[in-house]
Amino acid sequence: MAGSPKRSGPPHEAAVERSRLGIVATKTATKREAAKPSRPIAEIRAEFPILARKVNGRQIAYLDSGASAQKPLAVIEALDDYNRNRHANVHRGVHTLSEEATSLYEGARRR
Repeated sequence: MAGSPKRSGPPHEAAVERSRLGIVATKTATKREAAKPSRPIAEIRAEFPILARKVNGRQIAYLDSGASAQKPLAVIEALDDYNRNRHANVHRGVHTLSEEATSLYEGARRR
């Protein structure tokens, strides 16, 4: 396969080549090695209103897919405020709403 490390030398050479290419070896993590969330899962879930729903009697357990992503309450509220009070063409108008929308847009890009 193109771009795959060659395996002709001793095993350590293949490991060095994988490292050089930025390929990370995978293994089954033990409980001790498993990544720990920086905050309690319940606290993170509470930020996503849709995760309070149950489907077929079970809590929803995903945040995204290839087509969409669930949004935390802070994003929902920011979008609601923008759509209710500030929506206008960005970079296309010389009126107050357009200038405000442009300022918000550019400010978000800088974050």
